[in-house]
Amino acid sequence: MAKRADLYGVGSGGSFLVTGYNQAHAELSAQLQSWLGVEAVALFNSGYSANQAIIKLLLNKQDILLQDKLNHASLMEAGFLAPCKMQRFKHNDIAHLGHLLSKAEQTNKLIISEGVFSMDGDCAPISALHAQAQSSDAWLMIDDAHGLGVVGKNGQGSVQAAGLVNRDIPIYMATFGKALGVGGAFVAGSKKLIDYLTNYSKPYIYSTGMPPAMAYCISQACTIAEKEQWRRDKLSELIATFRRLACENEIQLGDSHTAIQPIIMGDSKRCVAVANKLKQMGLWVTAIRPPTVPEIALVYV
Repeated sequence: MAKRADLYGVGSGGSFLVTGYNQAHAELSAQLQSWLGVEAVALFNSGYSANQAIIKLLLNKQDILLQDKLNHASLMEAGFLAPCKMQRFKHNDIAHLGHLLSKAEQTNKLIISEGVFSMDGDCAPISALHAQAQSSDAWLMIDDAHGLGVVGKNGQGSVQAAGLVNRDIPIYMATFGKALGVGGAFVAGSKKLIDYLTNYSKPYIYSTGMPPAMAYCISQACTIAEKEQWRRDKLSELIATFRRLACENEIQLGDSHTAIQPIIMGDSKRCVAVANKLKQMGLWVTAIRPPTVPEIALVYV
């Protein structure tokens, strides 16, 4: 990062459409297109901003947004703030989604699900969501913040792991701050969609662009994620070991086989107490409490 900071400076100097987009951003965009097999991408400073940008830009008061009940708060808040009608379908329930779509009178419909759910760690039925979206003539968006880099061939994410390719999904979004360990996010889709997003989305137009030194670091992290399969293999080994030991010690876990492993505590105070005790032992384990999760409190490892 220091090398690229010497070349480009620390900040980008302005919004992407003014002075904030340079060679580092162009190289990262091209790399993402090649690695993930997508047509075009737009870069953002955070996943929160990317999700807000998509929903607010694409939907108006004549449209409908259908979200998985357990989607991330950034998606839910954007839905509440957008002028469209929003409905939530039961978690990973294709039948319920189909029922809501059959009742929808709106022409423009957007379905959104996470790829790997940030709190429960389970995976969306992406293939079924894709089929439902096609049969209903609806947009489909996958937020793959917790799938990119750790699932799918070469870390290409949840869509690839589901037997599809990322280009099959009209709107594919992911972040660089989870498995890649840097920061920021991107939205991928057709060139027409991304051109529209970058020219009309206020969060994109009026935000200072991603620092070019960060874009360079993200590029290096993407190369590691794509090329070094042993890291995913090691992660799988650790997940299996953790789940085996938890079972042997009668520790209740959620139904997850991803890197997100929720330990069900059932009480917020106990949840915090256990997390603090683990920190004293040198283990950084975070207590997740309502309203982030339902009243059954969780500790996430």
